[in-house]
Amino acid sequence: MSGAPGRTYQYFIDREGDWWCEGWPVDDHDLRDQLSRSLFRRAGRLALRCEGEVHPVAVEVAPLFVRDVDPVAGDGGALVSIEVTLLDGRREALRPGTLRADEQERLFCDAGEPPLPALFFRPAYYRLMRYLEEDDGRYFVRIGGRDWTIRHERASGRGGST
Repeated sequence: MSGAPGRTYQYFIDREGDWWCEGWPVDDHDLRDQLSRSLFRRAGRLALRCEGEVHPVAVEVAPLFVRDVDPVAGDGGALVSIEVTLLDGRREALRPGTLRADEQERLFCDAGEPPLPALFFRPAYYRLMRYLEEDDGRYFVRIGGRDWTIRHERASGRGGST
């Protein structure tokens, strides 16, 4: 989706993780994954690199999405680590210090490189919530013997529109 040199294309990621270019769906999953892996921030705004060009990206909720969670339990069932799988196929260790929920109780973390907000899809959310603990109104997940509090944010975990 490059076209004439110097042309700027407008990309959009909806709440389901679907990509749009100039109002047209990006139906090719390999292309969608490549675009997702090329996201970065430029002057505080979300953008992507495609064929040597930089294009702005707007998001409805978040730029990345957690598709699956793979908890690794040690002896006794305690969590040692958690690996997340992003919608674009990347797998990485969960950054538990970035766990947060918005006012709609949607769960986010930071993922990718550079780190960007990632929304947990419901199956991944529920799989992680099996390990949720509560202490006097504080919700946390214990990983590697450490409690990681899930912060609540007033503003949604949006990755930033254009």
